[in-house]
Amino acid sequence: RDGHTSAMREAAETLLAQGAGTDQAEAFDLRLHQASLLLHDGQWREARALFQQTLETERSSRAESRVFARATAELAETHRRLGETQRAEQCLLDAERTQLSCGFLGDFAEFTQTCRAKLSPQPERARLCLTQAEEIQNRSRHHLGLARTLCLRARVGRRGEPAGDHLDRVGVTHRLVELGGAGNAVAALGEALEHLGREPVLGRHR
Repeated sequence: RDGHTSAMREAAETLLAQGAGTDQAEAFDLRLHQASLLLHDGQWREARALFQQTLETERSSRAESRVFARATAELAETHRRLGETQRAEQCLLDAERTQLSCGFLGDFAEFTQTCRAKLSPQPERARLCLTQAEEIQNRSRHHLGLARTLCLRARVGRRGEPAGDHLDRVGVTHRLVELGGAGNAVAALGEALEHLGREPVLGRHR
């Protein structure tokens, strides 16, 4: 799909084939990176298999690490896209447990809570997850992550009240303008938000 993503994935495969990952930790990171690229390239079954295989081999030694918890949240997103709701929910619980106990709040906001919002069939519960993520990202001044969360917030479901939904998206637009500065950057953000807001993501494996 994305030529750049495919090129990066092929580069990771080449590094592994050439023995660049002979160190166990390096091989672990490379395989998780490859799985993440597969996920974002739309090859969900391949991503699921590689995530599961890689995480299982290091579960006893690295289960409390930031990268392990982040990859578990990405596996949850993979399950979500495949329509495997219960497996996704369990992965999110596993990731959350490590992220909260070890203080990996940025990853909790950006990976776990955003996936949980997309997984939830209830718009209000999804918005609560995103509000929690926004609060963390505001405190840490993670503006890029916050912008992504705000765009997702604009897509999350329909209230059944077009005016209320419109006002919610207007509020998100104002927040994005504050983050994006002025001029063409604002126009681009507005166009992206208009496109993202056309369809809800709840209940959709996308």
